[in-house]
Parts: sequence; structure tokens; C-alpha cells
Amino acid sequence: MAWDDLTLYVDDDVLAYEPNLAAGLSLDKHDLVKEHLASELLLRFEHLQKDGEELYGDDYYLLDHIENPEILRRPAVFYCLYLLFYAEQIGGENDIYARKAKEYFERYKMALEYACRRIKFDSTVESFASRWGSVRLAW
Repeated sequence: MAWDDLTLYVDDDVLAYEPNLAAGLSLDKHDLVKEHLASELLLRFEHLQKDGEELYGDDYYLLDHIENPEILRRPAVFYCLYLLFYAEQIGGENDIYARKAKEYFERYKMALEYACRRIKFDSTVESFASRWGSVRLAW
């Protein structure tokens, strides 16, 4: 599935984690979350993007070749929650929004690392990724 057509999460995915606090907030963060995840993934798999461009041309987009995009749902939800609570924080250690923002950012980082280790690319990527031994992360 093309990255541009992909829906990483729905509002109910977000509300499942924070039904009381997040319900009153605007959940319209999907495009921002998707843009951020695309940047993170392209940074981590930069070597594969470059190889794809060399073989298939400048129109090649690595993220269009992810076979299991559902693996990105959890990091997307956590990043959305981070954005929601970060926008609402007023500062101070007793600020519930600041604490929630920090918590969800840490959870996002862990979930993204987990997803990157388990992401699967289609056969076009595997054909040139094999020269690396296996799909590896650029940290």
C-alpha cells in the first residue's frame, strides 16, 4: 500500500489509552504524526532509500514498500498522545499534561524502536537489501 494512502490509526485507537483526558482535546493530528514517522523511518532506513533510488530512480519511495504497516500503529498513537498533551501543558512538575506528554514521548520512542526491528519490506527492497546481510537500521 502506498504510504500516502495509509491510515496509521483512528481516533478510537488514541481514546483507548486516554478516554477521559484526551476526549476533550482535538485529535486531528494524523497528518502531523504521519509526517513525523515518515521522517524518522527514512532517517533510520536511509541506506535502503538510497539503494532504492540508485536501482529504481528518484521516484522510489521506501515507505511505499512496507508490508506490515500495522506495526506502526502503536508508535503513531503514542506520538499523537504526546502532541496532544504537549500542546496543553502549562509547565511545572505538577502539570498533568506535562507529565503525560513526557510519558507518551518515552513510550513512543520505545514503540518506534520495536516497530523498526520488526518492520517488513516487500521483495523489491529485499532484493537489494540482501547485500547488507539483512535489513539493518541506521542509528
